[in-house]
Amino acid sequence: MPSPPTKSQVNKAGKILRRHLTGTQPPPDRDRLGQAGRILYAFREAHQNPLVSARTGLASCIRSEQATALLLTQRLKRLETILDKLVREPTMALDRMHDIGGCRAVFLHQTDVGKIAIRFTRNSRIRNGWPDRIIDYITAPRPSGYRAVHIHTQYQGRFIEVQLRTVLQHAWAIIVEAATSATGVDVKNGAGGDETQRYLTQLSTRWAAHEARLGPTTSPDPDWLYAALETAAEDLITLVAGTG
Repeated sequence: MPSPPTKSQVNKAGKILRRHLTGTQPPPDRDRLGQAGRILYAFREAHQNPLVSARTGLASCIRSEQATALLLTQRLKRLETILDKLVREPTMALDRMHDIGGCRAVFLHQTDVGKIAIRFTRNSRIRNGWPDRIIDYITAPRPSGYRAVHIHTQYQGRFIEVQLRTVLQHAWAIIVEAATSATGVDVKNGAGGDETQRYLTQLSTRWAAHEARLGPTTSPDPDWLYAALETAAEDLITLVAGTG
């Protein structure tokens, strides 16, 4: 089995691919471009085993805390999504991209998000000897309205991003992904116009208020959630489609 590419090789490949995609400098020749693509693929694949370990660690935390997780998934970022991020974040070195490998847990209760974040980062500090980076998008949501807790951790020397969400926070994210898929407009990254982005932030605020009224240990009524999800998805897709 060939060795994974070095940090220097990865970052050089990232620069070549970014230059090719943006056209801001003379394009690389075909051989260099092909080699850069192969290095990117190998770098992505090098996250597979660390990602499995991260998911196993997250599952262990959930069991230890007896939390109610509706969903526990893992994924490697698609190659085209990695390339898109290279373009959107022109100063980022490819080897510093934290979310090529990602795992996610969705919980019924807000308290479970907090418990798992504490347990996971404590275990990680013991394992790595240094703390993870926690980004609390629940306390301080993104401008789009996105809410979750992200943990940037490392397994086997690879960055892995762990996402923790409540069911309503996950429903909001699903709606955004559905609107992007249905319309071809990258709503997730701010496209679709000001009205679309206002709708998303207002929806996020309403649903956060609904969770607050329910309390930290009560989950949304399934019938209410289904109706709210269906209505919001239809409204958002109609709104985005109208901006085209």
